[in-house]
Amino acid sequence: MSASESLGSRLLQDADVFGLTFWRAPLNLCPSDVLDEVSQALATSRDWAHGRTVSPSTRSARFCSDVCLNLDRLLYSAALTRRHIGVDCQGRRSSGEWLLDGTWTKDVTPDENMTKKVPAQIYCALECESSTSGFDYFMDFCKLLSIKSNIKLFLAGLDQITKRGASLYVENRVRQSSLLVAQYDSEPCVDWYLAFWPSPRTVNGHSLWETIDNEELAHLQSIVLYRYVGGMFHEIGGESAG
Repeated sequence: MSASESLGSRLLQDADVFGLTFWRAPLNLCPSDVLDEVSQALATSRDWAHGRTVSPSTRSARFCSDVCLNLDRLLYSAALTRRHIGVDCQGRRSSGEWLLDGTWTKDVTPDENMTKKVPAQIYCALECESSTSGFDYFMDFCKLLSIKSNIKLFLAGLDQITKRGASLYVENRVRQSSLLVAQYDSEPCVDWYLAFWPSPRTVNGHSLWETIDNEELAHLQSIVLYRYVGGMFHEIGGESAG
């Protein structure tokens, strides 16, 4: 058997052990389930941050970490390895991510002498950005365009003080992101999601997370999820983050 044939056999054997077919596309996730898990992650991370002196970047990282942990409930049936940015109960970060803020991968052992597996296929890819600047948004969003994955989820922060400002921002980002996916994502995935969440940035000395329960900031209390279908991101719905 040649070296290439041996490698191919080993990859297939690894897949068979987990009851999977290598490079097999997964079933679609239920959009309402994705919305529920992201909404619950926001509620969990806001509860954790309440009363703590933690930076906006740590709050953002904690939210991203909680989303990754929650999505495991939707990906439990696949034998995958999750790698993601982590924040523990004390607010200490751990650098567990690979390529992106969160990935779920099919791992294999290409060499029989290896004792650890390496990621060979990305099943689900996640990137999170709390900043609303165009450069920051698209620097992270475009990472997902360059990744081959069955499922992609981009978490985009919102921090507009007025409802109209937030609506215009979302409308523009949805339109711009849809055009980018249509033009540059040459490997269409099974599910492409775009979720808007309240950024924890500091305004007047307080994180928005501590003030969005006020009536005038009600437009920042919900996760709004979009799914890419037919060349455009379409809204799924919203859930309260409180």
